[in-house]
Amino acid sequence: MKVILIVEDSHGSIGVAASMTAAKHFLLATNWVNAYTMLYVEEREDEDGEHWFPLIDLYGENWKEAYMGFDTDLLADMGFYFREEEVYEEET
Repeated sequence: MKVILIVEDSHGSIGVAASMTAAKHFLLATNWVNAYTMLYVEEREDEDGEHWFPLIDLYGENWKEAYMGFDTDLLADMGFYFREEEVYEEET
């Protein structure tokens, strides 16, 4: 069986999930991702030249739906990385 190891940029491994969808739900349920989580957007900058924006500013009230559609590249732009690992079980 394979699982997804969830890694955060500054904290290392923070969780394990059965799928990418479950990993995204984990990040929401544990408040690693919320409306004010910052996303790096290279092609947009604010008045101060910053490229980091809260999800709510980018996607409005529907930020959760947008977030659930993110691919691993967009999740990496939030500081989250994923690695598939094999779980070994005892042979019976």
